[in-house]
Amino acid sequence: ELLAPYPMLYATSISFECVGSVSHFLGQLARVRGQLPTALQHIEQAITYNERAELRACVVRSQYELGRLLAGEGALRDITRARALLAEARETALALGLAPLLRRIDACG
Repeated sequence: ELLAPYPMLYATSISFECVGSVSHFLGQLARVRGQLPTALQHIEQAITYNERAELRACVVRSQYELGRLLAGEGALRDITRARALLAEARETALALGLAPLLRRIDACG
């Protein structure tokens, strides 16, 4: 609830490392809480915001999360879109050398 008014902002750590759009984290929280339509909206926004800020690694992470969400069970299930997102995320993760994320993407099968 405290972060909800700030989806268009970016999160940083104490060392001023940017970890991407607040929308990404709002989407993860919504997914964990079972609020899947809200999660979808936030993660889609995160991709847009991270692209706008040219945060490629953050875009890939949000694409991965959105792909996982769409590959899941329920009304949001869209396997075609999930596969396309995961394929794009995989290509970029490989190009950026994001090995841990690449392993998670590959585990989605």
